[in-house]
Amino acid sequence: FRSSLRLCIQAGQRDRACPRARFVSSNPPGMISGALASHAGAMLAQAPGRCCRPGACLKFLAACLLYCGRLALAQSAPVCPGTTSLSGYGPVSLVNAKWNKENDAAGGVHVTGNTVDAGMKGRGYFGDSCSDNYDSAGYLGLKLLGQQLSYTVNLAGVGCGCNAALYLTPMQQNKDPSSCGDYYCDAAKVCGVACAELDIQEANNRAWYSTLHTSTDPLGAGSGYGSRRHDWNASVYGPGARCIDTSKPFDVTVAFPTDASGQLSAMEVTLMQAGSTCPLALRIQGYGGMSELTEVLQQGVTPIISYWGVGETMLWMDGRGEDGKGPCEKEAAETCAASVSFSAFSVAPIPFVAMPSPSPAYATAPTAPPTTNTSNISNSSLFWVAAMSVGLLAMAMGLGSLPPVSQPLEEGLEVTLRNQLVKNRSCLGRSKLSMGTRGRILSLLGARGAVVEFDGHWGTFELSREETHELMPV
Repeated sequence: FRSSLRLCIQAGQRDRACPRARFVSSNPPGMISGALASHAGAMLAQAPGRCCRPGACLKFLAACLLYCGRLALAQSAPVCPGTTSLSGYGPVSLVNAKWNKENDAAGGVHVTGNTVDAGMKGRGYFGDSCSDNYDSAGYLGLKLLGQQLSYTVNLAGVGCGCNAALYLTPMQQNKDPSSCGDYYCDAAKVCGVACAELDIQEANNRAWYSTLHTSTDPLGAGSGYGSRRHDWNASVYGPGARCIDTSKPFDVTVAFPTDASGQLSAMEVTLMQAGSTCPLALRIQGYGGMSELTEVLQQGVTPIISYWGVGETMLWMDGRGEDGKGPCEKEAAETCAASVSFSAFSVAPIPFVAMPSPSPAYATAPTAPPTTNTSNISNSSLFWVAAMSVGLLAMAMGLGSLPPVSQPLEEGLEVTLRNQLVKNRSCLGRSKLSMGTRGRILSLLGARGAVVEFDGHWGTFELSREETHELMPV
């Protein structure tokens, strides 16, 4: 390889149209070795005459070195960086992508204990197994219909112009290796293969997008805060914000509840943070592709983590937008942290809480979402979407003995815990609440849910009237 390259460089030095070849010759390609050297050497050996014609040397060298450099970068991170824990499922392997997109080498995703760190341009897939030879059958196929997925993310260093994403696609079902060679698929056909995509987060410390896509809808439908979405604002989400301060880690839970026919009714995303009393929640419903997404979630989806921004534009996500209400004036991807961390992954059924039979007043309560008031985060309208989106507390279900009560359910109503409630995740760390613990309803969530606070720990629940009553008014 070196001799072939040197031959071309020497010819280039004789070519007055290619004086910069001297610079190339002073920087030998020692970083390129092994299979890469053999491949590039074969390219050069076959074409020293062609590449070294007057005026052509530098162009060939530049193309060759760019290709080999990208290939070297793609092979620098191990395909199998390690395993982490998915609570409620078991150990899972991370699988590194080699290519971010065709001819654009991916960065690395690294695993340390229960933390996954994605480097810039890194993309990693959750798998049941990992090998150097990509195989779609080895990818994780989580059946998330009626389930919730939770994790912790730290976006402190992910500023304007960068995107830390965690999303789901049916990679286990994809049999096309794609132009990236690893069976990757998404709604945007980044590697040439289209499939459904559920974006839990595309985010930085200024903006947050959650989006649903069918395999034929790259734009999708979603909610959040950024260039074109204003469900929140900078006073509640961002560095130093009063609800989710993105200079610190916070928890994310996504739930996929079903309707009476078993179809996906919504994707519900809730953000929580230790010390904060105002979680942020989104509910994406009424999307025309729910039937396809129901099937995808039933068959199984692969969690994917990626981090990108350098060499790209994120103004579609975090820019000012046409109305000037977006969070970022300009892009600064070069100042973003080298990596972003995700940790504490867990999966569980959506928790149910049985409540008393509805009184006429409760039965006629509106089920449509009220208008979100981001200027007053304590307003209950912000909480309506939290039902079914997160169960911070997983209930050990049991039988209650009190009869149904006629008192209408309302905000501020005191309730007492009739069963032992074991906390799974909350803003205040791990705990165990005892039977008889008193709490209060912070907010009613349409006709099917409520946000309830018990002894400083709050949780959101989907209501079930088929069970006996675990929560009863005092």
